[in-house]
Amino acid sequence: MAFRGARRHPHATVTPCLITNTGQDQRQPHDSL
Repeated sequence: MAFRGARRHPHATVTPCLITNTGQDQRQPHDSL
């Protein structure tokens, strides 16, 4: 799922993905950025 957001903004998706990977939905953070 991380790769989906990475396509839009790979420079800022890597960190948020790791943080939200704890249990939250990874899709929302990507769209918010």
